[in-house]
Amino acid sequence: MLRDLIARMPAKVWSMAPVVQGPARNMPQTLQILMQAAPTTHFVELGQAAPYRCAGIAVVWKPFAFLPVTGALLFALSLARFRRTISQMA
Repeated sequence: MLRDLIARMPAKVWSMAPVVQGPARNMPQTLQILMQAAPTTHFVELGQAAPYRCAGIAVVWKPFAFLPVTGALLFALSLARFRRTISQMA
């Protein structure tokens, strides 16, 4: 399963993963593509655009729209897992 795959991944891969640790453009191409699915990528992009570049909504609408969609998706997955766990307990 996915959990087993993640457990086997070397620590070096995970140390390269967070966008906060370094710019995405310095990461390998495949990791850059994978990181586009991570909410931290868009959160950092949104957080840096406003104070550093005085960006308006026309510039930051993509990460601004991505965060609630990702949040809703992760919430739905967590809720489904929670309900499955509770149903197995009963």
